[in-house]
Amino acid sequence: MDNNFGNYEWVYDNICLCFTLDLIFEPIESKRCFIVAGLNRSMQWIYTAAQKLYIAGYKHYFIYGEYCNIWKDALELLYEGEKDLDIYANKHSYFTFEHEIAMQAKVNKDEDIFLLCDDRFYASFLRHISDVVEDKVITVEDWIQFKKGCEFTYKGKDAIVVLGKEKTYAGFLNNIKEYDSFDDMSKNAKFDGNRFREVWKEVKKQNNINK
Repeated sequence: MDNNFGNYEWVYDNICLCFTLDLIFEPIESKRCFIVAGLNRSMQWIYTAAQKLYIAGYKHYFIYGEYCNIWKDALELLYEGEKDLDIYANKHSYFTFEHEIAMQAKVNKDEDIFLLCDDRFYASFLRHISDVVEDKVITVEDWIQFKKGCEFTYKGKDAIVVLGKEKTYAGFLNNIKEYDSFDDMSKNAKFDGNRFREVWKEVKKQNNINK
């Protein structure tokens, strides 16, 4: 990947990735946009880029990375007063970002999704987003349940995972802890010494979930 204008790559059936360091791009026809705001913090450049998305008619935004709030402020300024605007922004949730893309891609399978990224390192991972969409351990169905609040039993103990907009809550019911993101929880939460992905794999196998 380079930073040339027009660098578009379809990384899944309905997910178009555009990597651009300087935010020079033309939006595809869509209503949903995921933005990795990891490097570019120029309000002027971001506002100009946000204008393109506004003019193109986008309504749903999912923004991740260090400078997500600059994007959020620019978009809210452009869409001021429009009630059907949907913006989610969180600088902590790259893992959440990938699974949210996967969910949107499957739930809205007849719509294309525009994935705008200004971070070369992260763009290299997003080229393999199909692996997340087709993940057999944490599926789209699982992700939807986590967002609603998912209770389960592990080694005879009641546990829960709740993926909120700002924080993730997880643990055994007598010891629930707060985490910055699902990614943070997956890396640090321990259920009897085991990380969540391994726990969930075992729980799914025992309960025949999503079979």
